[in-house]
Order: sequence, then C-alpha cells, then structure tokens
Amino acid sequence: MKARKAAALEEEDEEGLDLSLDETEEEEAEEEEEPAVAAGAAAAPPAEWGALPAVMLLFSLIVLIVVGLMGFELVQGMWGFHKSHKVTSLVIDPVTRIFVDDKELPKE
Repeated sequence: MKARKAAALEEEDEEGLDLSLDETEEEEAEEEEEPAVAAGAAAAPPAEWGALPAVMLLFSLIVLIVVGLMGFELVQGMWGFHKSHKVTSLVIDPVTRIFVDDKELPKE
C-alpha cells in the first residue's frame, strides 16, 4: 500500500510541476529576451493661439473685478444694515438702475 502511494506521488511530481534545480534554462531564456528600447518623445511644436484667448481673458478679468466689487458692496450693505450707517454703492447703484426705474428705488 505504501508502495502504491509512493508511486502515485512520483507520477504526480513527474506530471505536475517541474521542480528541477537547474537554472541554466531560465538564464538562457532571460539572455534571449532583449529589452525593448523606448523611443524618446519629441517636443511638440508651440501652438499658435493668436489674440483671441488673450482678449477673452482680458474681458473675463474685467467682469470678475466688477463682480468682486459688487460682492464686497453687498457684504458691506448687509453689515451696514446692523450698524446703521450709509452703505457704499459705487457699483451696485448703476447696475440696479439698469434693471429698475428710479421711481421704484427707495430714496436715500
């Protein structure tokens, strides 16, 4: 019975994994494989944007400055409501007059 088990184990070893300690085959396989040399990327030519992006950025800068001043005035207006002093209206007043008639605005 032990002989059968030993024979079965030997057959499994022969059919299954190759457990040889000889590393020459692996070394030969490694020597045959040559590493692929990656080609260096060339620098892309500079893009020609023209004047349109600069003009749009300048327009956006102007709009953002006006909106920032309006936000500052609105915060000052909310704070001035509690402190009972006159609120600045350098930007808000002209913008309000574009959308609302002078008759509808409260008198200062």
